[in-house]
Amino acid sequence: EQQRRRRAHPGEYHGEEEDEPDSNEMEEDVNDNDVMKPKDPGTTLPAIKKEKKHVKKSKKKKKKKQKTQITFEQYQTISNAISTYLRSIEDRANSTEEEELNAYITRGEAVQWYLEQCEGDIGDSEEELERMTKLVNLVVQRLIVQDRVLVYIGDISENDPVEKRLIAVHPNFVTN
Repeated sequence: EQQRRRRAHPGEYHGEEEDEPDSNEMEEDVNDNDVMKPKDPGTTLPAIKKEKKHVKKSKKKKKKKQKTQITFEQYQTISNAISTYLRSIEDRANSTEEEELNAYITRGEAVQWYLEQCEGDIGDSEEELERMTKLVNLVVQRLIVQDRVLVYIGDISENDPVEKRLIAVHPNFVTN
């Protein structure tokens, strides 16, 4: 009797066996607990159902971004070509002592230059041209933001499109 009066602690055995629920019963319990509870005590059940439907609709509307994957060799080829080209423009401008702005080109011009170099690989396919343009833009973006191999030159305003911004190779970066 004292054992029955005493409170049971988790994992403690009191001589009585309990029936374990079937796996189906467990699933039902889980589904019953999955009900959304109102944030406001005054919220009614139909309002909860509307919130739940709204959540489901917003999940359907979101599209997954397609990841663009390239090999490291492709990335290295593009980055080396662009950085070498930019460095050669800087060196040429410094040796002729021209105006400083001529020593740098815009991001869009660098992408266009690379696409012209790959014109034979692209051929007449517009899809391939669009894919390569997107790919080169992503590589240049990574070179600026993450790798910091390329830097923006001059005043940068948020109103300027990124294709019009002047870029240069970072002074500490050694080109091959």
